[in-house]
Amino acid sequence: MNEPYWSDEKGVVKGYMCKISFDHELGHDSHGTKIYPTVEALEESQLCVSHGCGIAEVEFKEALEKDNWPFVGYMEHVCFYYEAGAAKVGAKFYPNENCCREHEPYASKYGVVRVQLQKVKFIQEEDEEKMLAYSVNAKELDKWQEDKDYQPLYRNGKPVEKMGGPENWDAFFSRKGIKSWQKKRKNKK
Repeated sequence: MNEPYWSDEKGVVKGYMCKISFDHELGHDSHGTKIYPTVEALEESQLCVSHGCGIAEVEFKEALEKDNWPFVGYMEHVCFYYEAGAAKVGAKFYPNENCCREHEPYASKYGVVRVQLQKVKFIQEEDEEKMLAYSVNAKELDKWQEDKDYQPLYRNGKPVEKMGGPENWDAFFSRKGIKSWQKKRKNKK
């Protein structure tokens, strides 16, 4: 059996992931669950961690029939043997072989590896107050995104209804409409 480049003497690679992903997505997310080599890489890539999601330290290795680890999934061959444990962008753990082959471009060329994963410990527990504050802000932001057409726009510090677009958008998107609108704008200047 080959061992991953970044593994210890037993072939085990340590990594870190969002605790919410560990608790709820691991083994279910068809797009893969990311495992990062360091806490810093995790915090840099997944902003949710700084907003209270928590951090789980995990370890993974090539799956053997005799081992009884709680999670079994798949990783792309090159990712598992050379990138897992070192790539700052993380390594993806997929729930089944088909998902891995579908989402990893080199899986068809280099193959996939059956991988076992288990929790070592939770480094940082979830902070529900922090998550709630973040989710409220995210909801406000989403609402603002939905209602941004109705927000007052500002020009020279004064609110205005419109920023000078065409009244009839269907006519605007015709070639003739664009040309005539451009002429009107030139003449106004």
